[in-house]
Amino acid sequence: EDDVCAAQRFWREVNAVRTFNDLFVRVGHPIWDAAETNAALVNTLKNSVQKGYRGPPAHLPPPEELIRKHRAEYNLQQLIDTTKDEEGWKALLKRRWGIEHTDKEGQKDKQATKKKNPSSCGSDSKNAFQKYLQLELQDAIQQLPLCPDFPHFYNTLKIAAAHGLNQLETKLFDISSITSKYYYLTQSLTLLKGLESFKLGTTSRTHYNLTVPLCKALTKGLMSNPCLVRLDVSGCGLPKGAAPLKILISGLLRCIHLETLVLNGNSITQQGMASVCQVLTHTQIRLKQLSLVSCGLQSAAASDLAAGLMSNKSLQVLLLDRNPSLGVTGLSQIVYNLAFSPSLTSLSLSHGLPSSHQRLVSSSASDSAGQTHSLDEALAKFFSFNNTIMNLNLWESAVSGSFTKAVLKAMGKNTSLMHLDVANVGTLGATTMLHFGKALAHSCVLESVIFDNNNIDTLGIQQFYAGLFLKKRMQTDISTKPAASTNKSNKQNTMADIDAQRDARRRELLDLMSPTEKRQAEDAKRDFRLTLKSLSFNGNPGLSTHEQTVKVIGQVLHPRSIVRSGSGEGGGETEVESIEQRLTTLSLARCALSQRTAEALGLALEHNNTLTKLDLQSNSLGAKGMEHLALGLKHNRTLVELNFSNNGLNEAGGIWVGTLVETNSTLTSINLFQNKLGISGIKAVASALAKNTGLMHLDLGMNLLRNKGATLLAEIGILGNKASALATLGLKFNLIGDSGLAALGKALIANNSLTHVYIAGNNKITDKALVAFVHKLQEENTSKCKVDLAARLALIDPKRRQNIVWVSPLPKKITIEQIQRMFLACDCGQIESVGIAEHHTHSSDNTTHTHYAFVEFRNKNSVDRALEAAAEKRIRINNAPVQVYLAGTNHRKEDSCFLTATAAQMRIQRINNAAANAAAAATAQSLLRAGGRGGTKQQRAGGG
Repeated sequence: EDDVCAAQRFWREVNAVRTFNDLFVRVGHPIWDAAETNAALVNTLKNSVQKGYRGPPAHLPPPEELIRKHRAEYNLQQLIDTTKDEEGWKALLKRRWGIEHTDKEGQKDKQATKKKNPSSCGSDSKNAFQKYLQLELQDAIQQLPLCPDFPHFYNTLKIAAAHGLNQLETKLFDISSITSKYYYLTQSLTLLKGLESFKLGTTSRTHYNLTVPLCKALTKGLMSNPCLVRLDVSGCGLPKGAAPLKILISGLLRCIHLETLVLNGNSITQQGMASVCQVLTHTQIRLKQLSLVSCGLQSAAASDLAAGLMSNKSLQVLLLDRNPSLGVTGLSQIVYNLAFSPSLTSLSLSHGLPSSHQRLVSSSASDSAGQTHSLDEALAKFFSFNNTIMNLNLWESAVSGSFTKAVLKAMGKNTSLMHLDVANVGTLGATTMLHFGKALAHSCVLESVIFDNNNIDTLGIQQFYAGLFLKKRMQTDISTKPAASTNKSNKQNTMADIDAQRDARRRELLDLMSPTEKRQAEDAKRDFRLTLKSLSFNGNPGLSTHEQTVKVIGQVLHPRSIVRSGSGEGGGETEVESIEQRLTTLSLARCALSQRTAEALGLALEHNNTLTKLDLQSNSLGAKGMEHLALGLKHNRTLVELNFSNNGLNEAGGIWVGTLVETNSTLTSINLFQNKLGISGIKAVASALAKNTGLMHLDLGMNLLRNKGATLLAEIGILGNKASALATLGLKFNLIGDSGLAALGKALIANNSLTHVYIAGNNKITDKALVAFVHKLQEENTSKCKVDLAARLALIDPKRRQNIVWVSPLPKKITIEQIQRMFLACDCGQIESVGIAEHHTHSSDNTTHTHYAFVEFRNKNSVDRALEAAAEKRIRINNAPVQVYLAGTNHRKEDSCFLTATAAQMRIQRINNAAANAAAAATAQSLLRAGGRGGTKQQRAGGG
């Protein structure tokens, strides 16, 4: 430890040096001018070379040599001759491309292919062999600028064509070094007769556009391909002129099987939209999906699109997200014409109107609000006439003022709409919510509605409830009388007394009518319909703690009955009919709910028999809220998923969590992340787990378990239950150390149900303890459990560590293939494996999610190339540069494990050779000081 401290002090001194003058002063050397310093440096370099102080320069073979070497190792024709089964191709995919292939994607594509094109020339499924062929051909194309091996490219292309390759993705690159320019693209589309899906994008290094010559080459290939079903040219930078898009569309008009056209991220003008509409109106092409996300569509282009949509009879999916320039007029024209579409099932208009439209809607009574009325009419017409729409997405489009009574009445009568997303559309007032409730009450098919982040207050949800349940008001005003209170003088605390108290409290809190009062209601409708299965009010803190909110939320969940009086000449007995409850999902996250709301939920859930998922995260309901839920869920037999994260349970709430886990046998998933349960709380949970046989997923992350809590959980909760069904256990960020990890290891060896344990973020676990933990699990064949620290385990191995880099930041939707292409485009060499993970950074305000990836290369030269490319900002995702770091070894919080190349080498040298560094530091300082006191400048420079 003394040597390490000395080495650290030495490196701090070195890092403090900023100029040559600093260096001279610190070592006691006379200060030189620039000429003297330069002469000394030149002399020093000569002496270093002569005496062998400098190592040999790193040998980086040229990119073409590396590419040819890898291709020789994976000769495609030889692999086809020797690999006969699907499992062999899966293994090759994993070894060469780092991809875990599953059959689910292939089965889905097989069904889609048969449905789309029964006469397709391509293969029926996308198996591992097809995936390998696709990646091999894509690699041959992408490497042409660096290794123009056209014989290899044509050989791979012919093999892929012979085996019916039906999918290809490639990216544009610099063709200045290729004599034949874009001929490779024409040949690929021409020879692959069974190609059904083609995607063209931009390389991660530089952004290239779909120029006229490129569009001509692409069009020539499209004209020769009879089977193309899907074309995706997202983000290819179509020039604003109409010529390139017009040329591209002329080729598409020959693809009579085309069903999907994706033009996302390309600026499309009015002239360009006129060309796109030719595909919509073509008599032989039955286009089913059109995606124009972020295309900068203007109102003029919207007119042409609306006209094309009016003529089209086959379109099923239309995506127009992120086109705010459409304006109210453009959006109204499109929606109005879609009212007459006979096949449209899904329409997405998120981010369609900016917040400025909200101000327009709010002043709809003025003379300047004519445009707003046109959108109202279009929506009313759409809901009245379109009977095929199933999904409507209006997320974050300022259309709240357009939900008039007429529009929502038409929506209620629509016979096809099943899913509606109106989150972040603006403030939804009480009147609007009343009409929403009436629409849902009339609808016979609507199943899911999202009202997130719309500033809905207590009055709004109360009116929503009134419209949803009271289709027809009672003719007689019945006053609700609270049930008589339980005799408090009774000192015997029997179960019957407790049930009576809870029943009285339920009638009082939920405002329910007694059976006698129900009989007084006249002619309640028998055909009361409630088809809603999922309801979300997340992010509406205005619901707050009002008494009416408590009653409304409870009554939505509580089973209800309606009464129909006897009919006929002599009347008859009054008939009580139960209303069928269908609500299965309720989300009330971030609504600032009170503990009284939790009490209402508990009392309602005690008799509810439909709800399966309840989300109450981030409501600060506390221990009392968990108490009410635990008592209510004691008799519930339908709820399977509960999210109670970030509710401030503390240790007292943990005891009630234990009660819930022990008494409820139907819950399969409970999320208790960030509740600070502490030792007492986790002890109660562990004791309950020892008796529970139904829970499968439990998240106890960020609950201050420490070593003692982890030990209690392992010894009591895991080892104490041989019949446990627990498969997933989350223990992130719990300050667990080596002893807690060892206790968990013993428990996992004896447990047969756990398959995944998440322990990332417990920075007190040392590398040595982690290695021992993993080795112990591997030695025991009975344990099938996996931990989420595979990347850290790879870093511990020095042989693997030197070939690993860390990449960040990455977008949320990133794939392994994208990361592989990113490095292959920069000639970094063969990749062994890629792992993508998400890091959560928690603060008092919110939680930040950051995605990163570990990339393991086959040799060290590839790491050097990757670091060099990152320094030159050539490593890019979605045209944005990302950082690449050499992975380090120390995982302490205060000593980051992800460093730049230079810093990582210094850190490794400091850790592994601390004693030698300290001795070298002392020797170097003494020599420099001695040199400063005597000898010529040249001698001192040579010695240095």
